[in-house]
Amino acid sequence: MRELVVMCVGVCGALLAIPSSVWASPDRSGSCAGHLQRLGYTRVDLEAVAAHSSLYEAKRGRDEVKLMVNNGSCAVERVWLDD
Repeated sequence: MRELVVMCVGVCGALLAIPSSVWASPDRSGSCAGHLQRLGYTRVDLEAVAAHSSLYEAKRGRDEVKLMVNNGSCAVERVWLDD
């Protein structure tokens, strides 16, 4: 039981150590949103942020898509339809 408590404390400490910029919110546009809009995507929303890439949700024509975007260059690495 003590080991479980120690492990939980360690996990909570690690989560608190993550910079707040890593936590994404659908209400935030993200740093590459403007670039994605210039590429023709609309309603661009930031879904998640990782060290090298971010996940965005956007609309392209009538389709809702998910985009994996390189954080440094804003290059679109992968696109797939949002189910």
